[in-house]
Amino acid sequence: MAAMALSCCGCSSGNYSPIGGGESGSETGGGEEKPAAVRTYDISSPTATFKTEVKELSSLCFTSSEDGFYAVGDEGDVFELGLDGKTVSKLYSKVNHDWEGVDCNGNVIYLMEETESALYKLQGGKLTKVADIDVPGGGVSGKGPEGLMCAKDLAYIGNQMSPTRIVKYSLTKSESLGWFDISFVSKYISDLCFDPVDNTMWIVDSKGPAFYHCTLDGKLIATYNIPFVEQAEALAVDHNGGIAWVGCDKTSNIYKIKIEI
Repeated sequence: MAAMALSCCGCSSGNYSPIGGGESGSETGGGEEKPAAVRTYDISSPTATFKTEVKELSSLCFTSSEDGFYAVGDEGDVFELGLDGKTVSKLYSKVNHDWEGVDCNGNVIYLMEETESALYKLQGGKLTKVADIDVPGGGVSGKGPEGLMCAKDLAYIGNQMSPTRIVKYSLTKSESLGWFDISFVSKYISDLCFDPVDNTMWIVDSKGPAFYHCTLDGKLIATYNIPFVEQAEALAVDHNGGIAWVGCDKTSNIYKIKIEI
């Protein structure tokens, strides 16, 4: 599996500012090439469905070996799963954590805690708080940071709603590089996935239900409607294999979906 969602984490400090893309906007000169038309795919059914034991499954990412997933849920558990959804091991369990995002960088697993609006890391079985995350204009209870992904030395934090905003961090400088809004989701940013094959981003919206392919500054490339997933909250994409793996919060299922990219 070639397209792993590589992950890191970063702390932030100082003031936030909008960056180009999404709703924050930026001034551009004339004469630019017209963007390609946005593609839309209506998918009627998955290739396969796998049951997991992750209660309220909220986020997925590929393991560093790319032969399985790390998965988290609202009840504080961190799992390693096979590609068939079966539990390999439970890496951490603590009921007072509401994990909504997960990504990894080598042997370090990074976790987004929505209730605290905080970024954690799990390494060698030890959980450490990395940073409190402040989303500009956010702070609505139950609608805070959900998606987490890293692209090379940059971390992206997706705020679920009010606003549907993504904050961008420098992992090397431990500071914010600004933010941009996502307008094309039907309601929520539920999970993020970095695609290293073409240096793009994938976003899933549990209320679509749909997932989206876009540039790293939030310009929409394609929409994938998935009406068979009751509450799509987790996403991992294998670009070269043409497979999206979507996790459902309500059923704890993972759906394997063949897609065109």
